[in-house]
Amino acid sequence: MIKVFTMHKLKKVSTMEEYKKWSPEDQRVNKEHPLVKSFEVYEVIGVDKDPVPKVPLGKKVPFDVIEVTEVESWEDFIKLCKDEKLKDIEKTWTEKFLDEDSLIAIAVKKI
Repeated sequence: MIKVFTMHKLKKVSTMEEYKKWSPEDQRVNKEHPLVKSFEVYEVIGVDKDPVPKVPLGKKVPFDVIEVTEVESWEDFIKLCKDEKLKDIEKTWTEKFLDEDSLIAIAVKKI
């Protein structure tokens, strides 16, 4: 089992409020997919690079959104990204919300 952290900024023409209105549908579609064990979406609210965090959080954030997808393997994640069942939701995500230059996906496995 792995988790994939997909991090990205929103397009400049999109707002977090618009994304929040759309996200429940994206979450529903992803959670219903048979390859997905779990799917959660987080709004990035701040960043701090110090080993001992300061308050308040820093405001210069490298990402606006982090999605956490749990699947069996990286191969399953690739299949998921190419699956026709997600075609419509992916199209909305990429056309309306995703700043493609900021997109990073990190796969992790529990130690």
